Amino acid sequence: MAGWIQILHAVVNRPPNCPTLASHPFDTVLALAVVHHLAITEGIPLELVLSQLARMSRRHVLVEYVGPNDPQFQRLRRGRNWMLSDLTEARFVELLEQTMRVVRRTPISGLDRTLFLAEKRMS
Repeated sequence: MAGWIQILHAVVNRPPNCPTLASHPFDTVLALAVVHHLAITEGIPLELVLSQLARMSRRHVLVEYVGPNDPQFQRLRRGRNWMLSDLTEARFVELLEQTMRVVRRTPISGLDRTLFLAEKRMS
């Protein structure tokens, strides 16, 4: 996890004119079981995480939403109850759709987790 956080911080907090992962985007970016760690543990705003994923992709992002009823989410959020209002699935989709179009939504049976396949909006 520490490596991913360092990479995201390098993308987000880069000096001007410094190349980043977003400078050389990938066809597809996978973000499985990672977004809630960045948002809860590292305090990185969900909007920023999702927009960076979109910038790192030429076309698709497969991202997992982990909801507040998920056991891992609950372990991570201990003492951080103030964060729950912004980490709903509806808000997640709203922020994701600011830069991408949701192509498929697949709930994971028995868990408060959902996979989203999103396609980058072409300007």
